[in-house]
Amino acid sequence: MSRRLQPAGSLRAYFGWRLRHWRRARGMSQTELGARLGYGDSHLSKVESGDRWPPPDLPDRADRVLDTGGELAALWPLVERERQEGPRQTEPVAPSTPSSPTAPEAMEALLGAYHAVGSQLGGRDLVVPLEHYTRTVVQWQAASTAPGLPRLAARFAQLAGWARFDGADYPTAQFWYTCGLHWATQADDRDLMSRLLARQSSVVGPDFLR
Repeated sequence: MSRRLQPAGSLRAYFGWRLRHWRRARGMSQTELGARLGYGDSHLSKVESGDRWPPPDLPDRADRVLDTGGELAALWPLVERERQEGPRQTEPVAPSTPSSPTAPEAMEALLGAYHAVGSQLGGRDLVVPLEHYTRTVVQWQAASTAPGLPRLAARFAQLAGWARFDGADYPTAQFWYTCGLHWATQADDRDLMSRLLARQSSVVGPDFLR
């Protein structure tokens, strides 16, 4: 039985999680995708589980085969940087705390990648990971006094709200915009507060027209 993948553990694990998501979304087995990419299913299984680094040529080729809109290639520079920085701590890390002092910085980089991917893909396929990481940063706030976390949470919430809005899920979009405004207020980021207020006013789904 395969172990449950925990994408918050590392960018390598997150990459594998997204590769698995897209493979399953396209109805392909590991053997089928491996044959298309020139890798054995065992190799691909280890990449998907986060137990093996993806080869440098895999992201672009997998994007083409799986028609991801370039998501894996956009994530690749972050994965490669993690590989170059060396092995991480092997002990399990509680999801309510940052895994390292540089974890918020890694989240900032990941947020930037999602902005880039979203401009190509739209938001619908990004809802699950964006909401996952928004909640992760919010959990960090409860256990850390790092000053940048409320602003980071607000920015993730803004993008998660946009992803929901792009999928016409207006009530959930409004929820994330409201949460984001709260966290932006905590951060005293007036520019971000203004942007979130503008986002709130743009929500015109049917539930809000009654």
